[in-house]
Order: sequence, then C-alpha cells, then structure tokens
Amino acid sequence: MHNFRKVLLAVLIGVAILLSNLSPALAASTAPVVTLNEFVAALPAGSANQVAGVYASGVFALPVVQQPAGDAGFVSSQPEILTQFGMASSYGTTGLLAHNTLAGAHFSNLEAGQFLTVVYGDGHTAYFQITAVERYQALQPTSPYSDFVDTATQSKLSATDLFYHIYDGDGQLVLQTCIEANGNASWGRLFVIAEPADLEFLSIVQNTFFAASFTSFGLAQE
Repeated sequence: MHNFRKVLLAVLIGVAILLSNLSPALAASTAPVVTLNEFVAALPAGSANQVAGVYASGVFALPVVQQPAGDAGFVSSQPEILTQFGMASSYGTTGLLAHNTLAGAHFSNLEAGQFLTVVYGDGHTAYFQITAVERYQALQPTSPYSDFVDTATQSKLSATDLFYHIYDGDGQLVLQTCIEANGNASWGRLFVIAEPADLEFLSIVQNTFFAASFTSFGLAQE
C-alpha cells in the first residue's frame, strides 16, 4: 500500500511539478499540421503492441515515448512528446502524460465529441472518441494524501479513488496533464477521456481512406 501511494504521488502530483528548466513560452508552441498518413509514415517503426503516436486532426500530431522500467513518475521533458503511463495499461487503459508547459498545452484544446487516432509501432491505428474532459483541484497539491475536487460537480475524491475512477477502464484512452492556477503549478489535474470509436465512425473512416487512395492514384469512384 505504501508503494502504491508513492506511485500515486509520482503520477497525480509529480506530473504537475514543473521542471525548473522548462520555459513557459513553450506552452504556446504548436505541432506541425500534417495529414494522418504523413504522421504515420514519419513515426519510427516499433512493436505492434506499443503506442508510437497520437493524432488529433487540426490540433496535434504527437509522438509517444515509453517510461523507463520502474519509473512510473517519468514524464518526458521534450517539447511535442507524450509519455505512455505504463501503470495504466495494467488497468485496461492507455494513459498518456505530458507537462502542461509542453505537449500537455494542447490537451485544453480538446472537447467531447472529437476523435483521436492512436498509431502503433507497426503502423496500424485505433480510433477513439472523446467522451469527457474532467478537471480536478488538489486540495493539498504537494501531499500524496490530498483529496481532489471535481470542478464541475464539486464532488470530493481521495487520490486512490481518483486513480481508479480515471484509469480503471476497458480499452479507453486517457490524456493527463496538470492545471496551473493562482500561481500554483500543482493546483489541479486535467484528464481527457476517450472511448473506442463506434462501428459507424470506423465505416466512415474506411470509406474516406479508400476514396483518398483512389484519388491519389488518379482514379475516381463511380
């Protein structure tokens, strides 16, 4: 139980503690606007079971790196890079972390209803639709025992309850960053929650892909 609380501290609190050498100006940076196919082609080859990148049309196209073994609190300090939260995978969720002064700055531009494309190391993709964007205030921002308050409902959750609420899922995708407010870098947490896209959306994507493929070869569908 003690080790589990240390992990919660590293993830729910440590992600929000800004590294001293990160410049706030980086928060205004934007990812290059590329097509999904261009993004997939530019990613390095890897394992079919490992996330290599995430694409949000018109918002960002961001590569993903993995956490070092045994370091659940690691979050990349490189701009425009997401970090996969390894522990979330044990609970059926793909979790992606980023500092809000770096790639996490894009998360606040996402809304319920938008679609995200997860790209794996072998180039195959999975599609998700954002179902919720949740924000929580940490009542004791630097404490591993802090309770959290949902800013929308004012309901209170312990750190453990918040972890399970967000990450105990069934194939969902979660993007996490911190919220800075009132001069406090650890004021709160932002979670963008997405579920696997339904069959109707996948059919639209497939038809659009085939149409684009025919066009690119100078062919047209009758």
